[in-house]
Amino acid sequence: MAAPGQFDSNSVIPWEEILLQLLLAGPNDRLAAVLPATHLGDFCSLVKHTKLSLELLAVERFCFEASLERIAAFQHSTITFILIEITGQMSALQLSELIRTACGSIRLVFSWYPGLLPKLALTLSLANVLLPNSLKEADLNSRSAPTPYRDTFALGQATLACCRRMEANLQDLSPLDGLDASLKDDKMSRFWLLLKHSSIAWDRGTQEIHQRADERGASSTTAAPILVLLGVGFITPSKLEDLVARAYVAGLRVILVAPEPLSFLRCIRVTTRLGTEYLQATILHVRSTPNFDSEAPVKRADKLRSFMRALQMVFGHTVLPHSPPNTLLHAMKAEDAARCGAALAALPAPAGRQILRADVAGDLCAGILHALGEAGEERAASAFDPRSLAYAVGALLGRFIEKADAMELDQKVWDLSFVDFRAHVPVCRFLDQVSVLESWCRYLDFVGFCAGHTVGAVGKTGEGALRPGQAPERRFLSQWSFENNTHSTGLEELLEQATAQASSEEISEAPSYWGAGPTHQSEDPEEVLERHCLQCRELDWSAFSDSWRTALDIKPGLFLQLAGLGVDTLRLFLCLPPARSIELGLTYLHGQSNQSSPQATLAEKVRQKLLRDLACSGDLLSHEEPGELGSRVAAVKWLLLTMPSVPAHSDAAKLCQLTEAAIQQLVQSNVMLCPRGRSDLLMRVASMLISLDGIDVLNSQHEIRRFLLETDIPLQRLLQKPAKVGRAVVSLLFCPDHAEQVKRRELGVALASSFEEILGYDILTWELKSGGEAHRLTPAAHAALLEYAPNLDVVEVLLRNPLLSAISKLLSLEGAQCAEGFLCEVLENLQNSDTLVLTILKLLSSKEEEIAKVMTPLSTKLRAVNSSLFSSSRNPFLPALYSALQSESLGNYLAMVAHGSQAGRPLQLSLDSCTMLQDLYIQYFRQATEMTTSGIDSTYAIHQAMLDHASCASLFTKLSEMKDPNPKDLALLWYCWRQSPDRQLPFWALPSSQLGPLFVFALNTGGLPFVERCKPMRFGLSVLAKFLVAPETLPLGVYNTLAEKAPWVHTGSTSASIQVQTLLLGQEDQEEYPPYCIRWHARAVPPPLRHQLLRRCHRSVVPVLDTAAHDFYPRLNSGISEANLRFNLGLMLALRSNNPDLQVYFDHGADHQRQFVAGCILSWFKAAGISYHDLLECVRPEDQADFTSLWEEVHEAYRRTGPASLRRMYVRGPLPTDIDVRWIDEGARDVPILARTRDSAVLTAQWLNMLLLHFKLSSPEPFEAEDLVVETASGLQVGKRLDSALATISEAVGSALRRDLSAKESALVIALADGKFDTLQLVTRVSVLADFVLLLRTSTMAAETPMKIGHFFEQLIRAFAHQQGPEPPDAHIAALFDAFFLLHGLTSENEGLEVEALAKAYQAYNLPVSAQTMEEVRWLHENYYGRKEKTSGIKCRLPRFATVCDRIATIQRLELRKVTFQRHLEKTQFVGELFAKDFDVNPPYLLQSNMQLLCSLPLTVHREDLGEQDEAVHEVQEAISFFCEVGSDQAATSAARSYGGFNGGQWEWPDLGADWKEPCPVISAANVVEIVSESEAESILGAH
Repeated sequence: MAAPGQFDSNSVIPWEEILLQLLLAGPNDRLAAVLPATHLGDFCSLVKHTKLSLELLAVERFCFEASLERIAAFQHSTITFILIEITGQMSALQLSELIRTACGSIRLVFSWYPGLLPKLALTLSLANVLLPNSLKEADLNSRSAPTPYRDTFALGQATLACCRRMEANLQDLSPLDGLDASLKDDKMSRFWLLLKHSSIAWDRGTQEIHQRADERGASSTTAAPILVLLGVGFITPSKLEDLVARAYVAGLRVILVAPEPLSFLRCIRVTTRLGTEYLQATILHVRSTPNFDSEAPVKRADKLRSFMRALQMVFGHTVLPHSPPNTLLHAMKAEDAARCGAALAALPAPAGRQILRADVAGDLCAGILHALGEAGEERAASAFDPRSLAYAVGALLGRFIEKADAMELDQKVWDLSFVDFRAHVPVCRFLDQVSVLESWCRYLDFVGFCAGHTVGAVGKTGEGALRPGQAPERRFLSQWSFENNTHSTGLEELLEQATAQASSEEISEAPSYWGAGPTHQSEDPEEVLERHCLQCRELDWSAFSDSWRTALDIKPGLFLQLAGLGVDTLRLFLCLPPARSIELGLTYLHGQSNQSSPQATLAEKVRQKLLRDLACSGDLLSHEEPGELGSRVAAVKWLLLTMPSVPAHSDAAKLCQLTEAAIQQLVQSNVMLCPRGRSDLLMRVASMLISLDGIDVLNSQHEIRRFLLETDIPLQRLLQKPAKVGRAVVSLLFCPDHAEQVKRRELGVALASSFEEILGYDILTWELKSGGEAHRLTPAAHAALLEYAPNLDVVEVLLRNPLLSAISKLLSLEGAQCAEGFLCEVLENLQNSDTLVLTILKLLSSKEEEIAKVMTPLSTKLRAVNSSLFSSSRNPFLPALYSALQSESLGNYLAMVAHGSQAGRPLQLSLDSCTMLQDLYIQYFRQATEMTTSGIDSTYAIHQAMLDHASCASLFTKLSEMKDPNPKDLALLWYCWRQSPDRQLPFWALPSSQLGPLFVFALNTGGLPFVERCKPMRFGLSVLAKFLVAPETLPLGVYNTLAEKAPWVHTGSTSASIQVQTLLLGQEDQEEYPPYCIRWHARAVPPPLRHQLLRRCHRSVVPVLDTAAHDFYPRLNSGISEANLRFNLGLMLALRSNNPDLQVYFDHGADHQRQFVAGCILSWFKAAGISYHDLLECVRPEDQADFTSLWEEVHEAYRRTGPASLRRMYVRGPLPTDIDVRWIDEGARDVPILARTRDSAVLTAQWLNMLLLHFKLSSPEPFEAEDLVVETASGLQVGKRLDSALATISEAVGSALRRDLSAKESALVIALADGKFDTLQLVTRVSVLADFVLLLRTSTMAAETPMKIGHFFEQLIRAFAHQQGPEPPDAHIAALFDAFFLLHGLTSENEGLEVEALAKAYQAYNLPVSAQTMEEVRWLHENYYGRKEKTSGIKCRLPRFATVCDRIATIQRLELRKVTFQRHLEKTQFVGELFAKDFDVNPPYLLQSNMQLLCSLPLTVHREDLGEQDEAVHEVQEAISFFCEVGSDQAATSAARSYGGFNGGQWEWPDLGADWKEPCPVISAANVVEIVSESEAESILGAH
């Protein structure tokens, strides 16, 4: 739709005067008017004031005759106004007839709608209608904005791509560039080739009809009579159809002359006695033009005729009338540009709008007159703006006419108007409007045309405006700016909006178009589309592209009419998806049975136009990158290529030639290249496809695949002579859908057999055959066979015979360069398998006679032509690697990789498959690596390019297993380990403080920090990796062991160990019992984890209920977790003084015991860095007051001194003696140790090596995962050290303990006065064993646990007792038993299993135990877990205590040798003093001085999007996925899964209501761990 212009000033009047004009109109005046709907109401009111009649009439096609009769009834009455509303479809001729009925006393007033004026203009009825000036505003309001061309649809992508290319190559905008005047008789060679099939009838007018009729008459002796029907719009469609049918039966030819397409004539049904037939009308589009053929060539110089020619080239032949009006003729004769412009502006335009604004038309005429002669030059230059675009175009037109006449160019050929230029030059259909005008102006100025003739001396088109020919390297239109760049059939809009500016080479406005827009109810949408198509106007391209993706929402016949009759054939097909485009073409363009039928004629016209458009625009479209546009162009080419009318080797076939990439695009677009039922295409399409290298080309084409698998025709017959068998055939044979059937010879017998004959190899059994023509396979096909080979042995066979034979054959047939190029392409097609390429290169570089027989002559002939093997490869690293393999030195190749300036991709070295390459690689970097930051950075860049995961793993294994490690290998070993931090780095590779910065740099260089590498595999990080990035998860003993080995990691050069101190709780200076102490250390939870934990517990912790049925034992030795925090804080809330259950539980010592339990819990919170305010926010609001008072009460109690001090009071129940504040995740996945899985082997090896390091053992040898589990082809097998691993480590640890305890001045057991011993260091040393035993407990079935733990302690004590050397003192041996007793304890959760196993081992080897320890065991049995009855002995207090009571009884029955031993921990600090101090509890690793912690990485979930409860649930799930651990730090957590229970959010407690009748001895701590699953954690959140 053209952009809105202005209405004719002579026809436009104010709407208020419409009534007056109609009332005063005479017989020859205009008696009809058009009013917009907004003014109809006011108009009717004015008519009522005149007392004249006013009638309302709804008109449409099917009541047209009745409406005419009703209007005619008012002809002889008084003046009657008839308001006409078009309510249905109406043709332009019917509207014209309505206008003619306005005569006499009839006044017609039409209600305006957008398509009314163009229809009236079509029949020249617009001049008989009054138009108010308000129609312009109504017309503007009815229009939508122009639609921009965007990359979102294929046609927009094509337009933008062509515009970009033309902008970069301005010479392509010059149609006559490079042509010579001598070719003018040949219709200008290349340029006119563009127009040869353009559907422009250069001999326009009725001459074409007469010529065709004469031809038909000459070819037929009895020509059929012809019936010409005019004014077909005046009768109803049914009558017209009946008339045409009668003429057909009578044998008459009917020519229907209509100014517009009639959709109801597209298909007419004719019923006769013989049956029913359907006729389809042939539409002949005739363009008329003024006839000047009576003029002689001499008169061509006549200025009047030249001026008229110039105007016709601007506006086209359909805009200007055949005979110019007198006003225009007089103005032209007077050479008055102003009058000419006014006359042009007054002419009626076809669409009812002003043809051109008067001032712009004046500038245009002035430019023409200025160029045509000297007479009007002075007036033109003085009266008009010489810098306007209209003036410049006019000057170009005048100059073009003079030059064309001087060269005697045929006017009918060369006078190409802008309308025809834009419509019928196919390239212009893909350009923006400004570029089309630029190209036309270059045509007018003969840019690039070697004419050898000059005309005139005009240097410029106007003052200051350069002609295109004067600066062809610049845009001519860059001298003007434009408001928009919207497509239009003419150039009037650009002339009106152009503004002179400084030169700019860019087109600022994006291209856009006016589509057909919404259709009024009076118009048939199909007729509107046909009218736009015939008028060369734009259609709704974007809407078509969107709607046609799912279905073609117009009739296929209409689509073909638009494609055949219009100028946008290719553009219409580009709006169709590839599959639908081919489907439509194969259905309607292929195989028309009746070649003389209108359908066949139309199909042939569409085919010819598609070929023309591709010939003219294909180069422009082919430069676009692959995408939607590329696939749609490929679909059009494929459609034409498969047509029978396009021979295989014709020019048209070459024009439609498709690359393999284009066919692959079609396949990916789900295009069926040969639809079902088209057997006529099968052979032809199959012959083309079998030579392609696309992987899925045949597998996705069901019909072709079925044909190839079922046919008896061998490949040799299907394959065209110059073609080769492509990779598509190999992919088809190995397709998993039917590979087994092909192998059993049930399918594809002929295909497989003929392929094997060509190859000379049986690909179904992988056996060599004789003969073959392997050179008839494409390089990609050979590469595919190598990829499908089941193993490297078959690869070697395929290389030695088919591939080398193909190279040898090509060497003899086509030369060395062809053979070498063939080999390069084979390797380049193996892009995804560097291992395979490396294998092939190793074989080709070998000195074997069979290979040298081919490779040596090839290399010799290549050297003769100054070339070498693999020199033609697109990847320069390929020949370099081949040379490196030949010389067995990687130096040059790796140096080339390090340089990094070569284009191409370095080929990775598959070191896991070749030990020789491993040695070469290690040897090179021993010499090349400098232990500096720059040296490591440069070598790591090479490692990153060369080593994949498998190569890193093989190198790591080789380097870590070396008997004599080389310090120069450290950098390479560090690189391999940082790629897989789940593997355990040998402890010897952990550097000293001097190399520490290099180690940190090595882990973090390469763009991705080490902590980011650990994040994806955080579940399975090795112990050392956890020490680096997640030390908060390690047990204290493990952390301190590694911190002593590498203190610089977290603190620079100072010690990074966390010091353990002894806290005094009670029983100080008591004669009967030793002081009750707790091993305590400061280890604050990292802030991100602490905030996360507190947020999950926010105001949701409640006191534990039913305390009368539970034992008050806080969980301090199982780490920091949400479950433990809730338990301990809830237990503390239950310790309020007004709890009635406390007296029953603690008897007369309830208050003191309450303070002791609270003190233990507070020391745990203190160690974790959780403050009072943090805890207060976790407590339920209604309990916060009780918590505050309890907090103050406990702190006040621990501040008491003197006899009332708690430090002197007795402990009335068992309490922990050790705390653990490492971070524990509640959803950790358990990985057992000593199991037959890969994960278990990795974890077990790490733990065993950790024990070796912790106890400073030189033997046994460090453990590798492969020692425990071996991966074989049949699966995982037991390693050589798995069954003996537990016994080996137990014996080694036992020997180490004997060694340390038998030393003369043992640091583990320090003798004090009065026979007392300080065993703090011993407990610290064996605490790691307690963690290992707990991990061992979770790794076995419940029934196997006693056996495993018993085996561990039995082997440990046996080695401890029988090891040669000095024997430890009895007190030291008893101290060891006491240390294990303190760490494991006798609890209802562990049921005394560990202490029982240890006691049995001590009895077996007659080792002494502490009498004090056994006294504690007795006290627990008789006073805590059981009750001593006078008659029945000891009775179990609770059912849950039954097992532990039985085990304690078993221990007491053992004949153990007891010695005097009293535990006394020196250098203690009272708990009250700890509470009174504020000091830093942050561990060293929180400084993150060298390594960033994993917990400090930001999380990806936006918490502001979550509600409070959803946030808490998400954090539980997030913790489960983020902090889930596999290593040793989870052992304690995992072990507790079988302990205790959880029911509805309430913890179950044992019922202990006994009366305490004697002072309570020291009760050792137990490892009490309670971890809940993810679902249970969510239920906690739901409950609270």
